[in-house]
Amino acid sequence: MTQESTSQSARAAPQTFRLLKRLAQALVVVVALFYLARLATRHSAELGQVRLTIAYAPLLAASLLTLAGYLVNVLVWVGSLRWWDQHIGLVSALRIWFLSNLARFIPGVVWQFAGLAGMSYSAGLSPIAATGAILLQQVGLLCTGLVVALLLAPSFIPAWAAGLSDSTNTGKAARAAASWARDMPVSLRFLLGAAAIVLVVLLLPRVVRAAARLWERTSGRAVAMPRLTWRRTSGYLAALTVPWILYAVAFWLFGRALLGGEAPGIGIAAAACVTSYVAGIIVVLAPAGLGIRELVLYSALAPILGARNALLLSLLARVWLVAVEVVGALVVLSLPRSARPD
Repeated sequence: MTQESTSQSARAAPQTFRLLKRLAQALVVVVALFYLARLATRHSAELGQVRLTIAYAPLLAASLLTLAGYLVNVLVWVGSLRWWDQHIGLVSALRIWFLSNLARFIPGVVWQFAGLAGMSYSAGLSPIAATGAILLQQVGLLCTGLVVALLLAPSFIPAWAAGLSDSTNTGKAARAAASWARDMPVSLRFLLGAAAIVLVVLLLPRVVRAAARLWERTSGRAVAMPRLTWRRTSGYLAALTVPWILYAVAFWLFGRALLGGEAPGIGIAAAACVTSYVAGIIVVLAPAGLGIRELVLYSALAPILGARNALLLSLLARVWLVAVEVVGALVVLSLPRSARPD
């Protein structure tokens, strides 16, 4: 094999990988959306009878809480940039975060990070530090989301299992899990939660290093990660738990705005919301968790609310969240730019 042909093969390998990744992304999204479309078709008669009476006060409160969760995420990102000796004002950070966040919906994960890197460079930040801080935050959100979902599970599983048939294997397993959850002492729940938090604090630095290596292999770009001490990791994870609480309460209020008295209780809404978000983060092939988050949300709520209300809530939740992000981006873009860091 000549040197020229070897060089051509080396250039073709990344292109083939990117093509396969995009095909895999498209397949995941299409399958999830196809299943949701089948559900919508199956329950079209019921959905056609729905006459929504939206309560605007809880809807506004839900939207403001969601925006507050986004603000906390931006503040955590700005704070974590200091670990790379990088500094940026809040207005510039909001502009970068909201605009690059909207790029999640473009197939191909690279667009969000490319936009983030480009805007960060224009704002005087190191693109590597900005991207590294976002990757670190995604890993931290995944870890804290899993812990929150675990803590909510004992309250959620019995209500979820009650709506499943005993004749299926899923129903039998769910009933067994519900019985275990009901019998679990409160002290044991707190102990398990504390153990999960300690485990995350210990594992996060290792997970971060593994994520950095994976990013380097897939993107061909090095990402510098800071040294995470026990104290730094604990404070960082505590801050990243706040958005989950805000999102959970916001989703509960959104359900109240749409379904009124038929909406899920705050415990069930919180568990379903956090679990669906976490699933969207885990399935990285789906841009912004598109299709996956709705599918998990529907599966979590259908045994409790019924197929119609669960499908309605899971589909409209996506429309609502996109609208909130777009409004947030428009508000941020209307803020005056500063010639230097804010």
